[in-house]
Amino acid sequence: MRHFLRESQDLQTVLARPWRVVIYSEDAYSWLVLGDYARELADLEPLCLTSDPHDPWPGALYLRRLLPGALQRLRCDVLLMTMPELGKYHLKAPPGCRTFYAFHSLNSIMASYRPHSFDHYTDFLCAGPHHVSELRATLGDGPRLHQTGYPKLDGLARRHAGARERTVLLAPSWHPGNLFEACPSLATALLEAGYRVVARPHPCFLNARLYPKGPALVKSLQALKHERFRVDLDFASEQSFHEAAVMVSDWSGAAPEFALGTLRPVLFVPTPRKVFNPDWQKLPLECFEDVIRGQIGEIVAPGDVVAGVERLLARDWRERLQNARSKLVYRFGESAPAGAEAIRGALSL
Repeated sequence: MRHFLRESQDLQTVLARPWRVVIYSEDAYSWLVLGDYARELADLEPLCLTSDPHDPWPGALYLRRLLPGALQRLRCDVLLMTMPELGKYHLKAPPGCRTFYAFHSLNSIMASYRPHSFDHYTDFLCAGPHHVSELRATLGDGPRLHQTGYPKLDGLARRHAGARERTVLLAPSWHPGNLFEACPSLATALLEAGYRVVARPHPCFLNARLYPKGPALVKSLQALKHERFRVDLDFASEQSFHEAAVMVSDWSGAAPEFALGTLRPVLFVPTPRKVFNPDWQKLPLECFEDVIRGQIGEIVAPGDVVAGVERLLARDWRERLQNARSKLVYRFGESAPAGAEAIRGALSL
C-alpha cells in the first residue's frame, strides 16, 4: 500500500507538465550506465524515473504498476532507457518522442537478446563497432546509430585503483548451464589453492521467475563458510571488480567490462552458450563474445581453472588490454558527454 501511494503521488508530478528528457531505470544498478548521462544533461532538468522503490538516485520518481499507462500519457521529447523489448509487450513509447537505447552491456545483441528486442527504438548509443554492425544487419538503415561508447566502463576505469593480490572473482551469467551450475566446486578448489574468492551472481539469480535454479544456487554459495570467501549481492557496487586480480566467467557481459575497465584478464570456462535468439547464427557476423575471448584472456576446461588462474596472473596484461579497448570501444573516457551530445542533437531538430 505504501508503494502504491507513492506511485500515485509521483504519477501526478510525472504528468503535470511536458519534459524535454525522461530517463527510465528499471532498477538501482542501471544508474551505473544512466547516471553519467543524467549528470551531463542536468541543465535540462531531466525527469528520472525508476521501478525500484529503494532506488537511491536523487530525485527519482517511482512508477512500477502505473508505468505502462503513464508512458502513454507522458509528454516528452526524448526517452532514454537501458531496457530491451520496448514496444513488444506492455511498455509502449510515449507518442511522438525519440526513444534512445543505452547499452547496459558490451555484449553482442546477436545471441543473448530475443528477436525484435530493439525494433521500437529510434536511436542507439552504441558502445562499440560491433553494436553498429549488428544493428545495421538486423534493423537496416532506419534507426540512428551514435558512436558514443560505454559510460559504465569509463566510470569503472576512472575509479579503479588496483587489485588485491590472489583474489579471484567468479562472475557468471544466468543462463542454464552457467559457471555455477557447471562448476559447483570451483570456489572450494580456488580456496584450497590459497586464493581469496568472491562469488558475484548475476542479479537474475535472485529472480526465480526468470531463472528457477538461481535462488538455490545463491543459497548454496552462501552456505560455504570460509574466511577468504564471500558472496557479493550488492549489484550497484563495483567493489568486487576493484578487488579482483582475475575474473573467471562464462558468457557474462561482466567479463569485457572487468577486463577493459580494470586491465585485468578473464579466464573463460566453455559452458553452454547463452542464447535467447535461436536464429542468431543466420547473421553474417562474428559474435562479440567469441571475438573477445582470445583478446582479453584465455579459455580453459573446468578442471584446469586453478592452473589457468595462476598462468594469467604470471603475465602483465595491461598493454594488451589497452590495445583491445582502443579497438573494441568507442570514445573511451568521454562516452557520457558524447551520448549527451547525441541527445541534445535530437532536441534541436
